[in-house]
Amino acid sequence: MDCPQGDRAVVQALRLGLEPERIEQMVTPVTIEPETLIIRSASADPVPLLLCLHPSRLCEFQCAQKLRDLEQLAAHIAFPRGLHAREVDLGGARTVGYAWYQYTGDNPAFRQSLSAAAAYLDAVLARLREQLALQDERFYVIGIEDAAMLAIIFALRHAPHCAAVAAIDGQLHPEVIDEFTGAAESLPLLRMRHRIPTPRGEQAAESEALRALGLSIDEQIVHTYEKRWEEEAGMLISWLSQSAGLTVTGDGDASTAVAVDASSPHGLGGFESS
Repeated sequence: MDCPQGDRAVVQALRLGLEPERIEQMVTPVTIEPETLIIRSASADPVPLLLCLHPSRLCEFQCAQKLRDLEQLAAHIAFPRGLHAREVDLGGARTVGYAWYQYTGDNPAFRQSLSAAAAYLDAVLARLREQLALQDERFYVIGIEDAAMLAIIFALRHAPHCAAVAAIDGQLHPEVIDEFTGAAESLPLLRMRHRIPTPRGEQAAESEALRALGLSIDEQIVHTYEKRWEEEAGMLISWLSQSAGLTVTGDGDASTAVAVDASSPHGLGGFESS
């Protein structure tokens, strides 16, 4: 139950050591422009789509800059904006004020944010297929840090058209993924971790739960700190080309990056309003 505004002001004043009459809170709705950064492939042949879901600490342009070497792959690369619920007013669901890696158990707002983000990506994917005139229905997904779990959810929701998914760091929570997707056919998953020790039993249990969802897991460890993005991009290119069927062209410099509208009927910033 909401506290009266006066009571909230008293509480905030006590926390800050100020007089209550000096405390006031203002709600300002925030929206994200629903657009997607697209790096078009230089290949003249039909190529698949590579969807990159960036973490909340980076914008889509920063993520594209750090993963620039992915242009070596024969694929159109897309970076959707507005994925993270803490940046968007979900029609009043303002309790969604944290990133997805901060999983807090049975929280309806947490699940609402994932549902809204998945619906947003559905609309982005449909628009990209139209915008790029994709003849190859296959697509690939990369999820970085707190977008890693969403990447797997989205990939499983779209199997069999998703060819492979890669997760860089992030907490995956197989029980949440299972709740949103259910089992699918065998889908290749690259799980890329940094050198942070994880209890062996906990890691084995998580891998077993992910395999039960139909994921065929390849594990890689990132050892570099100062040049971690170069190592991560190299691992992604190697795995996507050798294990997941993407071609390396070497024509990255000929590609062009453009920002293309990917608006959807799902409300603010492409998210579904509640």
